[in-house]
Amino acid sequence: MSSILAFFETMETAQKVKNILQEKGINTIQIDRISEVPTEDTGGYNSPINEAYSLASLTHTGGQGTAGDVGPLLAASTASSGLSGERIGSRNILLTIVTSEDKVEECVNIIKQNKGLV
Repeated sequence: MSSILAFFETMETAQKVKNILQEKGINTIQIDRISEVPTEDTGGYNSPINEAYSLASLTHTGGQGTAGDVGPLLAASTASSGLSGERIGSRNILLTIVTSEDKVEECVNIIKQNKGLV
């Protein structure tokens, strides 16, 4: 078995590719939205000593930060600084496929035909 990780700009495109692959008999497919920074409160304290939500909250908010305090993480992104050649952050939809070796090339071709990044 092989795994394929493909990145898309929209959930709709990822879902379209998922549907195409399912029609071809590939059923082990998952779609997730990914992010470099937390998108919601992780629910609970990581440290019983200082009640910090995260390492960033320790260094930037005195220990009471939640997922809303991600400015320093966003500023550190190469996409924010303009140093990256491509905006990877715009492809934040991850399509994960598990299939047999003989179907990998076909899957990759379908992904690329639909502007996915493998």
